Amino acid sequence: TGTLWINTVYDDTGWATGSGVFGTEPQADNGTAPDGMHSYNINTPISNEKLSMFFRKTFTVCDPAAVSALTLNSLFDDGMVVFINGTRVYKEDVTGTPPPWNGGVTSSVLHEARFYEPKDLTSITGLEGLRSLLVAGDNVIAVGVYNAKNADYPASFSSDIVWDGELL
Repeated sequence: TGTLWINTVYDDTGWATGSGVFGTEPQADNGTAPDGMHSYNINTPISNEKLSMFFRKTFTVCDPAAVSALTLNSLFDDGMVVFINGTRVYKEDVTGTPPPWNGGVTSSVLHEARFYEPKDLTSITGLEGLRSLLVAGDNVIAVGVYNAKNADYPASFSSDIVWDGELL
């Protein structure tokens, strides 16, 4: 809880690990959908009993000044916020910096995890701002994924919460 998890010095050694795609999606079809929607496998099942999930990954940058772009190819449901070394660089359908633990999405139109989408991580900071966040060596991307409450049953959540991503 709180904001410590987004920082580079946070000790995440006690966190569970797995390989993406993470979450719960009843419509995931193992790549057989003719229209390509929901055509992925859930590799690491995660309960949808919470409104949020947090993920962290270390990545290496040799020379921050040489970075010309940073894109997150992402699959998420329903909202997400992305931090690089503790600074927010992208958000969609969430409020707060960061949004509160177990806080839900803010949009009435829910984002569905149907296919991977490229997200420009310079959209908030700009390229020079992103370069100033990066360090030579280890950097941390922290992602919060937020579920929606079920409008028909306010005490329950959306049936699906999904996350996977790849830095490009």
